[in-house]
Amino acid sequence: MVVDAEGATERVEARIEWVGGGATEERLIRPVARYEQLSYWPRLRERVSELAGEGFSAGEIAERLNTEGYRPPRCSATFRAAAVRKLRGRLGMGGKPPAHKPSEELGAHEWWLADLARAVGMPKATLYSWIQRGWVDCRKSGRGRWIVRADPVETERLRELHHRPDGYYARQKWMHGDQARSANEEEEEHAGER
Repeated sequence: MVVDAEGATERVEARIEWVGGGATEERLIRPVARYEQLSYWPRLRERVSELAGEGFSAGEIAERLNTEGYRPPRCSATFRAAAVRKLRGRLGMGGKPPAHKPSEELGAHEWWLADLARAVGMPKATLYSWIQRGWVDCRKSGRGRWIVRADPVETERLRELHHRPDGYYARQKWMHGDQARSANEEEEEHAGER
């Protein structure tokens, strides 16, 4: 059996080669964790933007997306209004307002943890775990909230880091020779920049 995934997308080609020379091929859909992994993400993003621009409610958008054949990530068979509201918020189309408004506590290129997570398009819990690992430059505010330092270059680096495929770091342990050294050196270099 040969299985070939199209990158990190939901599309998978499976080929079973039988004894005797026959073969069976099938195109499969696998669950993925993030919208950005969907092969049709650019079209989906554009469609949500169009429908929101036309004034459709989250429930109506979900209905249309389901009718048009779009499917959300994470094994979900259909879109629901709540998922569309979250997606619109991620895309900057009338989602929830920022968790904390800017204040005197924030310096240049500083973010509240929740606001940076939203800007990067990642869960707050993931960014918090990166703080615990020392992957981001941060400090605590006077009231005990996390403030993360991230200029535009750092924000883009965090976005790229978040979009690396699952298991990226675990695979680094299995790389051989120069590949392993260069991958480890790259990560150490990023850690040293923080």
